[in-house]
Amino acid sequence: MIEDAAELREVLALELELAGFVTASAADGQQGLEIVQRLEPDAIVLDLMLPTLSGFVVARSVRALKHGQNAAIVALSGLTSEAMRMEALSVGCDVYVAKPVSPAEVVVHVRYALAQRRSTVANIVRKS
Repeated sequence: MIEDAAELREVLALELELAGFVTASAADGQQGLEIVQRLEPDAIVLDLMLPTLSGFVVARSVRALKHGQNAAIVALSGLTSEAMRMEALSVGCDVYVAKPVSPAEVVVHVRYALAQRRSTVANIVRKS
């Protein structure tokens, strides 16, 4: 979970934990990228507008990592323009979710993104 709004970060982490996920949290892009490099998570909930490094930079950096190529990235943003959504998808985010969003909805998006990533990886393995 990489989100600079402390209250939202805590609520989303709690909801994800209640859904069975193990979470780690960061309040800015640099810290978030360091956690991703250290923990190699299966999924990342990523605010796009962050201090230090934007979510766009974080997503692009995650995709450059060996493990990061398979991680599901769910982007969150209060900016809802089509251009913002397209940029998020172009840098490697799997899902773009406009804020405000309910914590339960984020769990659904994380599960969806994980299923999509697993399906894609399975197809690549079968084709090899």
